[in-house]
Amino acid sequence: MNTFQTHMNQYPAPGIPGAFASDNPHASYVAGEGALITGPDGLVIARFAWVTKGVAANKGTGAPAGFVPRDGQASVVEWLAGDSNTIYPGRECTLMVSGDFWALTTTAATVGQKVFASLTTGEIATGRQAPRWRVLSKPGFPLPALRRRKKLLRSAPGANDE
Repeated sequence: MNTFQTHMNQYPAPGIPGAFASDNPHASYVAGEGALITGPDGLVIARFAWVTKGVAANKGTGAPAGFVPRDGQASVVEWLAGDSNTIYPGRECTLMVSGDFWALTTTAATVGQKVFASLTTGEIATGRQAPRWRVLSKPGFPLPALRRRKKLLRSAPGANDE
């Protein structure tokens, strides 16, 4: 999604990055009403985020605090813009700590691999261990379900069974 619709697919997409992938239980990061805001760079939907003193960012150290869901938090502020996956700086935001979500991965994914978050962008990579070409968080979350089409995957960030 980038601008106004220009074509129509024969079948609907299996999911949209950041959207819930199931009706299974889910939980949000506990911060209190209005207590969690985006940092100076904003926050990109369908990526991992870290929290420091009530400010969420798509970069950080250690394990991420949660996953940025698609729940109507992003704003379209440019005149006649088509869409946006960015929550603007200083806005309230929500992070999810468990649940099933659709996400895009920067690497090829197979069932059984783990999900890692880039410490600099919050983007998702998959593998048995963190790829060497990027600095990624450890440990990874297990990848319970997967859709191979265009690297769109379904995963539960809080489902670490190991």
